[in-house]
Amino acid sequence: MTAFILARFIHYAALSTLFGGALFPHYALTPHADPASRLPWLRPFLRGAAILAWLSGAAWLSFGAAGWLWAARLVLLAGAVALLYGAQRRAFGDYAI
Repeated sequence: MTAFILARFIHYAALSTLFGGALFPHYALTPHADPASRLPWLRPFLRGAAILAWLSGAAWLSFGAAGWLWAARLVLLAGAVALLYGAQRRAFGDYAI
């Protein structure tokens, strides 16, 4: 469960960084400035954040799916136990199964 929460936190942080990095040149530079020449560090930074967002999203999905499969198996097991219990306690006519 801790890995699931950590993957989700990293994913949100990477997406927030991407959003902030995409808007930063619009607010920090003059309207006629070229962001690629004035901020050479921004493009590799955003590329790294995009890769991190993709990897953390895949990790979030895999950890979440693993949790869902465990819960689904538990529900199926509980349902099977309930059906068995009901079938054993059910009396058909004078005879119990």
